Amino acid sequence: MSYARAASRSGTRPATRTSSVPSVASPSSSAIAKLSGSTPTVRTEIPRSAVTGAPGATPTNEPPSRTAASAESSSTAASSTASKAGQKLCTHLEESHADDDRQQQRDEARFEFDAYLAACPSRKLLDRIADKWVALVLKSLLDGPKRYSEVSHQLAGVSQKMLTQTLRSLERDGMLTRTVTPSVPVRVDDELTPLGASLAGLLGQLKTWAEQHMPEVEQARATYDARQ
Repeated sequence: MSYARAASRSGTRPATRTSSVPSVASPSSSAIAKLSGSTPTVRTEIPRSAVTGAPGATPTNEPPSRTAASAESSSTAASSTASKAGQKLCTHLEESHADDDRQQQRDEARFEFDAYLAACPSRKLLDRIADKWVALVLKSLLDGPKRYSEVSHQLAGVSQKMLTQTLRSLERDGMLTRTVTPSVPVRVDDELTPLGASLAGLLGQLKTWAEQHMPEVEQARATYDARQ
């Protein structure tokens, strides 16, 4: 027999059982949204620097202004290269013209002197280099620098005065240089300049010609003297 039935029979009302259940507050809207699985809408702003290409921004595609600047830079570089090439060409042409002018001046100067004319300076120069001692001194120094005593020993019959005058005149004309070395006794070395060497070669050939053809000249002299 249950307790309720027993109480009914006995006329006693069963005691009411109270339970202490805490009150639950109504959930907020965020909680409801969380429970329902919905995601609140978030507004995201794109920085202006990413669009305008401000410093520090790395846009995905280059803006048209930057592409135009790059093309202009390439065009400027090409123009600069072409300008430099043109300048080099102009410089080369100017140097070529300058060389031609110098050659023309040398050619003109070559025809300005005429030893056939009495007042021409080249006649005096010809008179000097036609001297036998000049030819022999230059030919002697063509082998290399020599001391005064060595030249004097090689040129048999030349006096000290004549050799000194010849060496000084050749030095004045730019044919040779003299180097004095302080010593006891004083040492003097004579050496040909490029100008003197160019003349010494010609006079050396003249010396060789005279040595080779001397027998013919002697025979011609004897024949001539016999006719007198």
